[in-house]
Amino acid sequence: MHGKNTVMLGLSLLLSLNACRRDKQPLTPQPPDWMEPTVSKQVEEIAPEAAPVTPVLAGVAYRSGQRSNYDLELEKGYCYLFSAVGDSTVEELHLNIWNPEDERVAKAKEPGPGMVMEYCPEVSGKHEFEVKVDDGHGHYLARVFSKQPGAPVAYDPSQAPAPTPRATG
Repeated sequence: MHGKNTVMLGLSLLLSLNACRRDKQPLTPQPPDWMEPTVSKQVEEIAPEAAPVTPVLAGVAYRSGQRSNYDLELEKGYCYLFSAVGDSTVEELHLNIWNPEDERVAKAKEPGPGMVMEYCPEVSGKHEFEVKVDDGHGHYLARVFSKQPGAPVAYDPSQAPAPTPRATG
């Protein structure tokens, strides 16, 4: 009888672990209205003179570990602020940047749904920007700002393919 209980307990644990890895739907079909102003407001509080160099970049994570990657043209001599916010089911965000040589040159992670990271490239060229929901699921928005006026547009969605979310695990 004891062996049968052990097998049943093992099966129930296996099923519950598998259920945790299933995709989860965001709370709403679209990001909540408060998110878009928040992604800009976070930067305005730090650097009121900052100007956006990308449109608002949107993604959805259906489970922990999903991410979106964007190719950005960043210029040496400018410093950039990377702002991201997730909805109430996003528990931890990670931001990463890789330089043209494919070396990760900046990373940040924050518990909670909002963050700003600063990065000043040492070389001009294509940099990869990643927004990752490391814990939780749901909508996330990001936007890149230049701290100095006159920075060129870093990402033009009409000239670049749409980013594709990537899942890990």
